[in-house]
This record gives sequence, structure tokens and C-alpha cells, in this order.
Amino acid sequence: MFAPHVTPPQIFNKATDPFPPGVKPHLFQVLAALDELEYITHMPVVTRFKVTADDMAFLESLQHLRVTLLFTYSGISDDRIEPISKSNMTVTSIRTAAEHRRRTGVILYWRPITPGWNDSPETMAHVLDVGRDLDAMVSTGLYPKQENATYLEGLGVTVPYSEDEYHRRKMMASDLDARVVAAWRASGTTTPLFRKT
Repeated sequence: MFAPHVTPPQIFNKATDPFPPGVKPHLFQVLAALDELEYITHMPVVTRFKVTADDMAFLESLQHLRVTLLFTYSGISDDRIEPISKSNMTVTSIRTAAEHRRRTGVILYWRPITPGWNDSPETMAHVLDVGRDLDAMVSTGLYPKQENATYLEGLGVTVPYSEDEYHRRKMMASDLDARVVAAWRASGTTTPLFRKT
């Protein structure tokens, strides 16, 4: 049940990203409508798409609604797994949002952290550098579902877990989690790092 000023609603969190040109006008219409109702609700918006200075100007113009952008970024360079990785669009968007934010929260949603895909020290250092000037970083592992494995294997991607490891939740092995925390500590960043739980 939605409680005004309390419940943090999410939109476009499953079927699409909220920022492509065909979706963004509706996202902004919903945010503006909630703001006009003077809801002080926290509104998380998860994206990996292009966010511009004009987009940030709109978000910053909201008077009541408290928007936080969570940028999904993994550092995975294999474009079979992350098709937009070569464009550097997400990194550019993160930096644009960080530069233009005043009241809009900006979080690097570091996922999925996956053995063999993006767990090298160099990749971790890169992701931590991207998140250096943000409000926070949140880390989590891969969602090991049969459907995901079948799809990725069909693309020729080696899946780092076996059939007996399928789960209903995202997972990350404790040794990988420890390496993430160690890399964060070694990076010297003051951006806090949280685990997605």
C-alpha cells in the first residue's frame, strides 16, 4: 500500500530503462506529478542509460520529491554481456550527474560483480575511480538464474556458476566480497560502499 511521503515508489525498474528517448518523457511526467502533489517521498531511479545536463536540470528543479539516481555500472568490457560497455555512455552519465547535482542523489550501483568477468584488480580500481565523487556505491553479485545462464551460454559466454548454484537472489561469494571491500579500502576513496542486501 502506497503511503504518501513514506513509500519509495519505483517505475521502469523491470521492463525498461527510464531514460531512453521513448520512456524519459513519461518518467519526467510522473516525477513532476508527484512533485506537484508536494510528496517528499524518496524516489530511486535505476538507469544505465544516457543522462544529460538538461536531465539533471529537470531533476534539480523538483521542489519536494527526493530523487536518487542509481547508475548500474559493472566495469564489464565484454559487449556480449554489457552491450553498451564500449560506448562509455554510463560513465559519462555518472560524471555528468555528479557534476550537476545539488539535491539529487547519485549512487554507483556496482553490479554484477562476477568472477572472471570484472573481478580483476584493474577493473575494480576503475569502477571505484568512477564512483569516487558520488554519494555512495552499492555492490552486489550476479543473479544466477537458469534463463540467464542459457542466454549467456548461447552467446558463447562462460558462466561462472553451475546448475546446482541457481538462486532466487543475487549472490556474491564471500571471498569476492572481501576483495571488493579490500579494493575499496585501498582506493582511498571517501565514497561509502554498501552491500545490496
